[in-house]
Amino acid sequence: FEEALCPGCVGYFTVNPRGVWAAYSQLHDIMDLSVFMWGNARGDAAAPTCQHGPVECYGNAVWACAHHIYAPSQALPFLECFDAALVKTFPKGLPMGTVNQSFATAVYKSCATRAGLDWDKIEVCRTSDAGVGYLRQDRDATPFHRAVPFIIVNAESYANSTSGPPRDLVSAICKQYTGPLPKACLSAMDSVPSPSNMAYLDPPTCK
Repeated sequence: FEEALCPGCVGYFTVNPRGVWAAYSQLHDIMDLSVFMWGNARGDAAAPTCQHGPVECYGNAVWACAHHIYAPSQALPFLECFDAALVKTFPKGLPMGTVNQSFATAVYKSCATRAGLDWDKIEVCRTSDAGVGYLRQDRDATPFHRAVPFIIVNAESYANSTSGPPRDLVSAICKQYTGPLPKACLSAMDSVPSPSNMAYLDPPTCK
């Protein structure tokens, strides 16, 4: 559970070497991953107020359409592409107002092409009743929480954690898995590599 322009969310998804993208890349055969972007937004999905401003609301709506229209195998690389572009372009983090709408649109469009998604279809969805409905579903799926990002692994929720989600998501998933452990789970016992950019991990959450 996250929001589009929360630095900690971007960091947990993309920068953390044992975060969401790393876990999905290594463990997609044993996990079903859903990412919901409502986070700390308030109000109705038709006109929300987002923690990091209107561009974040735009990004949340883009993601709502992308992940409801496309399978995770297509939608998640689209999200990783956008987050990676944020980290590369703004290595010192994301103070309020850093990302403007034209930048976000250009990157989303480029990432849609890279991921094999139809950007025009996503844009039409974003401003449609269907798109508002998708965002409302993501809002309704988001439980009460202390901060974002947070995760739920099977029935274990980190929504009320005071320290954020587990830094090593790969190990957290492996501990929950009851089948034969894949190779990635065995290597998860190794030490966690250092992240490449602490600006997106400190602080680890947005409250």
